[in-house]
Amino acid sequence: MANDTVIKILNREYFIKEQEDPLLLASLVEYLEGKMSEVSKRNNLVDTSRIAVHAALLISKELFEERNRSEDLNIKQEKKYAQMLEKLSNIIET
Repeated sequence: MANDTVIKILNREYFIKEQEDPLLLASLVEYLEGKMSEVSKRNNLVDTSRIAVHAALLISKELFEERNRSEDLNIKQEKKYAQMLEKLSNIIET
């Protein structure tokens, strides 16, 4: 396990192949542990597998919500650009 990195989540150690920047990996682990702790406390769970699945669902929900916000923002920006181009075209034509 020469290239493995040890991470600790909810007092359990996991060996993973480090492919991320160490600072990014530490942030990801901290975020995941926070979500797992939140799920554990909120649902009174102790089984790590169940906690992990619930946390994964919570994080997936956050991802989907963020994607939807991003898509909505892109649509609004495209409409705004179209309006600006139309106004510019009208100004240029007059």
